[in-house]
Amino acid sequence: MFVPETSSRWMLMIQVASRSRSPPACRNQPRSSMSAIFILLSLLMSATAGMAQDISTGPGLGRSMSRSDYLRGMQTDAAAIPSRIRIMGVDETKPGQIDASVIVLDAEGNLLPVSLEIMSMFADISCRGSAPAPFSLSVSRSAKPDDAPPPVNLYVLCDNSMLSGTLTRDVVLGLQRSLADIGASDAIGLGVYNQALTNVLSVGPLANLTESLRLEDVPQADGLSSLYTATQAACRVLSQAEGRRALIVVTSTPDNATPFSTTQDVVRVAREANIPVFVIRIGLEAAGRPLRQITSSTGGRLYSLDEGQTNEIGEIVREILYAQKWASVLTVRADVQEFATCESPWLRLRIESPESAYAITDSIIVTPFDVAIETSPSIIALFRDTTDTDLREYYQSLLAISEMLSANAAMSIELTGHVSGDVGKNGESRALERANQVRSFLIANGVLSRQIIVRSEGSRKPRYYFQNDGTRRLLNNRVEARMFIDGAAQHTITVEQVDNEQTAMIRIKEWKDRKQNAYFEPVYENGETRYRVKLWGFATLDEAKATVAQIKKFKPSYSIVE
Repeated sequence: MFVPETSSRWMLMIQVASRSRSPPACRNQPRSSMSAIFILLSLLMSATAGMAQDISTGPGLGRSMSRSDYLRGMQTDAAAIPSRIRIMGVDETKPGQIDASVIVLDAEGNLLPVSLEIMSMFADISCRGSAPAPFSLSVSRSAKPDDAPPPVNLYVLCDNSMLSGTLTRDVVLGLQRSLADIGASDAIGLGVYNQALTNVLSVGPLANLTESLRLEDVPQADGLSSLYTATQAACRVLSQAEGRRALIVVTSTPDNATPFSTTQDVVRVAREANIPVFVIRIGLEAAGRPLRQITSSTGGRLYSLDEGQTNEIGEIVREILYAQKWASVLTVRADVQEFATCESPWLRLRIESPESAYAITDSIIVTPFDVAIETSPSIIALFRDTTDTDLREYYQSLLAISEMLSANAAMSIELTGHVSGDVGKNGESRALERANQVRSFLIANGVLSRQIIVRSEGSRKPRYYFQNDGTRRLLNNRVEARMFIDGAAQHTITVEQVDNEQTAMIRIKEWKDRKQNAYFEPVYENGETRYRVKLWGFATLDEAKATVAQIKKFKPSYSIVE
């Protein structure tokens, strides 16, 4: 708890005065004098207690009195020194301009709305490998201390898949600690997801976080991560709430179980509901580029935390809530379409204050066009140690696949069985049995046998080469799926291998611009992860070989037909 320096001096003066009196003199004090002393002590204690509060009261939003990296109060002093700027989202829908929602904070996490106009502000956009291009900017809207913004509806969607550990518990405790008592007008809901969304707390008053939500209400972490599907479902849940809305996804794992949906679908659903999507990524296992694509394209922001920083989740959610009310808007005079051909365009805002010796900056990716990043192949079922495990926990997602294939006779699905490296010599047949088990389920639910291709990879392509726990071993014992259009298409062409996922995504876009279906798969070689770029959609070997001849003009690194 923060205690002001003045209150410490008062307490010291009281202690010194009491020690200087002799016990007899103290006993001989008149009752009226003793009463006066107690009254004085009470007044001093009341004053120090009020000054020791973390956030004091005031118009609009109280002022924070302790240091914080996140927005938690409001500063009314125009001479306050800015400590950080944070771009909360961008709107690229108006031609010739980019509207950036920003918050400028002091060292205590107080918003500085009144001093924004007098600061020196700069903007530039840069692409990988090129110099930044400067652009003019202006303040379109500046929040004021006496603003009374409308209430906000939040929905927090938390990763509850088997690799998430205690993440959901950390989220619940963080929300209860940071949000339960900050206001009565705003609302919040909570959902968790693995291969399906489970609504834990319906959108309602913030007080429900402590009055209605218990840790035992949250399902145990298990299953796969269908982040794209769950995010779309959460947008539909939140769209029922009236007024301003924001969706916050907290995840520690990448999407590994969405077979026929992409980041573009997530963006479309969020835009239709006018919902900005924010993502809090824990650790590095979840790739950043798909999450940045979703957040920036919908007017949200990606936060990244280390695994040991989950105690900050509640503070970030509170910042997002406050920013929906009090963020300022800076208009950058730039046409985002000018950067449609460059790699990874980033908008950077810089603010210089005469009171500060250094500039403060923040950056966010801009999206000249929507990118459809897909999970291919996606996991649709996991198997433990035997092949006779039923598929009950995957019924919901498998039924959705069945409905999709039944409604589209031109679509087909490739099922590939995998086993962990410790299965033994019969790994090939065990993997094929598992793929056939999924095939039987799909046929029983209306899918035509000609729409299904079954393969086995045995133990050649594990998701995790180091099975240091049962969860990673389970993820190696899986059936994966890829969706195809226009008949069977089981052959692929490996065209390149790169060092990182972002480069792989860029190469995929290049091949798609050349009218080729493409995806990448991670492989482990010589102690490091590499990313193989593959073309797919070839029904016969002859078709694949003919394509190899056609793409020679693009000079691929490889032309390996499988």
